[in-house]
Amino acid sequence: MNSPAREQSVRSEKLSLLAYPLFFASGAAGLIYEIVWTRQLIYVFGSGLYAVTAVLSAFMAGLALGSFLLGRASDRLRFPLRFYAILETVLASASLLLPLALQQMDRVDGWAYGRWGQNFAQLTACRFTVAFFVLLIPTTLMGATLPVLSRALVQQGAGSARLGLRVGGLYAVNTAGAVAGAFLAGFHLLGTYGVLRTNSLAALLNLLAALGAYALSLSTERAPRAKEISPTGERPERLPAADRRAEPVASLVLLGTLVTGMVSMGAQVIWSRGLVFAFEYLKNTTYAFSAMLTVFLAGLAAGSALCGLLIDRAARPARLYGLVVGLLGVSIACSVSVLHWGAWGSLLPVPFNPATQEFRWTTAVGNILAQSVLVLGVPTLLMGMAFPMAVRAIISTPEVGRGVGRLYALNTAGSLIGPLLACFVIIPRAGLTAGLLFLAAVEAGLGLLIFWRASDSLASAAGFGFLCALAFGAILLTIPRERGMQQVNPGERVVYYDEGPMATVSVVKNNFGYNTIHIDGVGVAGTDPLLQTDQKSLAHLPMLLAESPRRVLTVGFGSGGASYSYLLHDRLEKVHCAEICPEVVKAAPYLTDANHGFWRKPDPRYRLIFDDVRSYLRHTRETYDVIATDCTDLRYKSNANLYDVEYFRFSRERLRPGGMVVVWMPLGGLSLDMFKLALRTFHVVFPEMAVFFMDNQPTHYILLVGWRDKIEIDFARMQERLAEPDVRADLGELSLDDPVKILSTWITGGEALRAYLAGDLLNTENFPYLEFGSPRYGYADRPILDNLASLVAIRNSSRRFLSPGGITPGELAALDRYERALPKIIEGHAHYRSLEIEEATRSYLEALAITPEDKSIARLLTFPELTLGARLGSPWSWLMLGRSLQLQGRGEEAARCYRRVEEMLTSRKSDADPRKAAWLASARRWQSELGPPR
Repeated sequence: MNSPAREQSVRSEKLSLLAYPLFFASGAAGLIYEIVWTRQLIYVFGSGLYAVTAVLSAFMAGLALGSFLLGRASDRLRFPLRFYAILETVLASASLLLPLALQQMDRVDGWAYGRWGQNFAQLTACRFTVAFFVLLIPTTLMGATLPVLSRALVQQGAGSARLGLRVGGLYAVNTAGAVAGAFLAGFHLLGTYGVLRTNSLAALLNLLAALGAYALSLSTERAPRAKEISPTGERPERLPAADRRAEPVASLVLLGTLVTGMVSMGAQVIWSRGLVFAFEYLKNTTYAFSAMLTVFLAGLAAGSALCGLLIDRAARPARLYGLVVGLLGVSIACSVSVLHWGAWGSLLPVPFNPATQEFRWTTAVGNILAQSVLVLGVPTLLMGMAFPMAVRAIISTPEVGRGVGRLYALNTAGSLIGPLLACFVIIPRAGLTAGLLFLAAVEAGLGLLIFWRASDSLASAAGFGFLCALAFGAILLTIPRERGMQQVNPGERVVYYDEGPMATVSVVKNNFGYNTIHIDGVGVAGTDPLLQTDQKSLAHLPMLLAESPRRVLTVGFGSGGASYSYLLHDRLEKVHCAEICPEVVKAAPYLTDANHGFWRKPDPRYRLIFDDVRSYLRHTRETYDVIATDCTDLRYKSNANLYDVEYFRFSRERLRPGGMVVVWMPLGGLSLDMFKLALRTFHVVFPEMAVFFMDNQPTHYILLVGWRDKIEIDFARMQERLAEPDVRADLGELSLDDPVKILSTWITGGEALRAYLAGDLLNTENFPYLEFGSPRYGYADRPILDNLASLVAIRNSSRRFLSPGGITPGELAALDRYERALPKIIEGHAHYRSLEIEEATRSYLEALAITPEDKSIARLLTFPELTLGARLGSPWSWLMLGRSLQLQGRGEEAARCYRRVEEMLTSRKSDADPRKAAWLASARRWQSELGPPR
């Protein structure tokens, strides 16, 4: 006959084996909820820093509240597994009802925005309160699951002898489920099934966990004996010896749990900001952040599992806890060196093959996962070990639910504080590198204190402290002296650098002397002609086309070039600029070639709005004649939110009669299907739509123009506005000061475009196809050429949309010539992007023969990049420059270039490079075509 102890042991093992899968499913659902709900709330509040902070803080606060309040009650539960099943059932129901609550939140947020829209502190406090109460029920239930299930396992288990294994195992399994949830949601579910279906899938996981827990309760759970439960919360039994020795440092362990949560989440924020500089592919995409989150959680899970297997054997768990906390501090400091030196470049094979233009998606994902492991692996492993060690150090078996709940609440509270400190205090004041070192020092110092208080020997504590100090000293010696993370090419230099709460902003001067502003390592605007074409065309094109523009909104400050160009139009009464990142505006003094220092002389018409433009357009009462959206590549973080149906509808609702929207649309980084999906999304909101391509430079974008009413172009009005001296001079810098030239940049519109965009898929809040689809395709120039070629294939003329009588026959004839020249210019751009200089020159010359008055073609034929390369000593640049000059009929200049090539290559006797031999042969052959020198 089996003894009661034997029956209890068998029941305990059965419970453990079956309970862990339930908690795995619960962990996966919890992380999916966090990702989905944060996304849904950001759609309401906007993705500004304060809005995101309010949402995440409310989420963490709910978790902490649930673990603290229900953790205390769990020790008095007779059937904790059944209560756990109730928690999971209610959580699933609440999550399915949350979208309905969010519909009402939009009204509340609109009211709050109307009252406190310009007071960030009050608006953020209101949003936090609203988000907290909306998320209160589901997050409180989530926070309660760990202490309740811990009580269930320990109640049916073997007492405190296996407490560390039980709680550590639960924490590990739950976090492993979170790993699966983060990976599946970030890499598959949201992009394939959409936001609402993904939310429903997480609710299904909760229901499965609830059913499993209830069935498990019926088969394994028995009512505990009276002496096992203390309704008053008093301890009915003594702590084991190891726990009694930990009593003097219990308060320090509680403090350590709070601080470790704070340091862990603060470090995660800084790591995520630093790693984007290290990623060569997929940087700043949704997949980069999903990879970092997955690795972070995987480290926690592995650390918890490892600790759970070992901690119950430790004679002094509090001392071991201090050791782990101290080593965690040292490992965070080591990650700084790894971030600066070890994580750059591809650890796996390079995912992009320039020869075949093939992009290996799985290799790219493997690379960012590997780089994240290199930086985060050891620290997150130690973070995962810390929590079960803290549990084992200070918690007794009878009050395991209360104790785990209290520790989990403290850890979650620290997780709430950490990102706030990192974003608003540490990064702005200390920067990424010093900020990580500061967090590392705090964690290491606390670990040393706990280790010392839990040790019998002062010598061992001193020795541990000496080793930590030695490690910190070695790390400080290896860190580069430069403060910034921005990487530059040879010959470039950083002239401005600022690590702010929202982003890292830098300005880099290149070999040409042009400045480019970078946000988190991505160039977004600058002073070179190509980037200035982007900024000026976004302002002047709609101002030339709009019926009677008086108020405009430009989205994104960038270099300030678009704002400057708008202010040149005296007819404007209001020029508003929505910018989400204040650090961008601070870089304006380093980009005066683009913005002309307009901000030095305040213009009463100009107003900067520091807010997410989605939130602003959703709630503002302002209306505009022109709304111009200037964004960067759709692959990058949150940019695709400005290309969905909802955003375009917000824009349309804020247009005055006769108004229009113009949107910067990249040609690159998108498959043809994704490219059409993006244009189709715009077209469904603005059926009166046209596509323009500024051909004065080999640009990588198009402009989408959507009329609120109908497409109508008044050429006489264009001429009148372009005749204004300031406007003409501004466009003259780009050789775009001819109204016929500007009109010829029309690519397509009307029925041809409607047929081209036939299909059903649209980019929406619920189905964010562009955010998840665009990073999977399109590096280098092939997508630019393919997408542009697909538009040229359906090209039509703007003449059918011209107002009658506004253009003369001579101007129509000039327009015809410009339109015939456009395909040749685009052909030249394609050759130029492929470094086929001879072919590019021939195409440009053919275009020039059709439109000799086009000054932009003459500029293209100067090939400034070749001139720079020649100045820097490149034989190939001298050779190609000479060939281009020869084809242009400038024989004497070409001959000088060929002689320079021969001098450079014949003087390098030891160089046996076959390419250089071919260059030399070409130089001699082409020079012979010129005849003997004069």
